[in-house]
Amino acid sequence: MEILKHRLVDGGVQHLVCRKNSRKLSGPDMIVVHYTAGTSARTAAEFLAKEEVKASAHLVIGRQGELFQLVPFDTEAWHAGRSCYGGRATFWHRYTERQKRLLREICRLLKQHYPIRYVVGHSDITDRKQDPGPELHGFMCK
Repeated sequence: MEILKHRLVDGGVQHLVCRKNSRKLSGPDMIVVHYTAGTSARTAAEFLAKEEVKASAHLVIGRQGELFQLVPFDTEAWHAGRSCYGGRATFWHRYTERQKRLLREICRLLKQHYPIRYVVGHSDITDRKQDPGPELHGFMCK
């Protein structure tokens, strides 16, 4: 897997169109990891890509390793809402080894292509959410 023109290629990634996101980012320096509920990774990704939904994400990683990209990495996604860095993680969810392996690989790729300084959870930047939970807290700091 690699990043070309701000998109993942290879690795079975499926690309969805998410036209509502257009604000470009200048040197993204943070990765925010979330938990997204849904009956499947595909339904969660398709929901987040809808024009009328006021949330989005760059990637959705499914429990079986399915991978969807909705927004290019040089464009702002809206899953965290108004937030700031700092907070705490609380219990939420157990993740599959495939999800954690893909997340680790994608974080490494993003760090190679962008000036990433922080990898945080949703709960680290806003007190409105508790995800992705303590299982990934130590993982994300590496």
